[in-house]
Amino acid sequence: MKVVGSGEDPLRALSLAKRLREEAARQGEPYDWVCLLLDVDDHATLPRCLIEAKRSGVHVVVSNPQFELWLVWHIADHTAWVEGKKISRRASGLKLVEGKHLDAKFPIHGYEDAVVRARQADQGMADARQGPNPSSSMPLLVALMQGGAP
Repeated sequence: MKVVGSGEDPLRALSLAKRLREEAARQGEPYDWVCLLLDVDDHATLPRCLIEAKRSGVHVVVSNPQFELWLVWHIADHTAWVEGKKISRRASGLKLVEGKHLDAKFPIHGYEDAVVRARQADQGMADARQGPNPSSSMPLLVALMQGGAP
């Protein structure tokens, strides 16, 4: 597995992902799959990115409003609409993150609970789709990582 962080606009992140996929294929080491992890934030290009990703065969996992929601779901419920800053503060307060990094004692074993909570929050969960606030389609990435379909 190769992880590349870009912290960019969704369309730029998609362009980078496609370029890296093409380079790997040219070098004879094609990827099994490519997946973008995106926050909703205030990205005006997110809807277009989702359409283009589907066309190009790039999976997209969207967290609404932010990825930190997925982290909170490892140990706690959160079902109400939430602003990104508030869910980030909650993740910090629960000692799940230190800045932008997972806490050394992050409860990774709670991922199955997080999957259940995410699926309850967004029963229409699908690849390259923005779900309601709060939602995260991280269960699709978990399935990919376990060798299944998203």
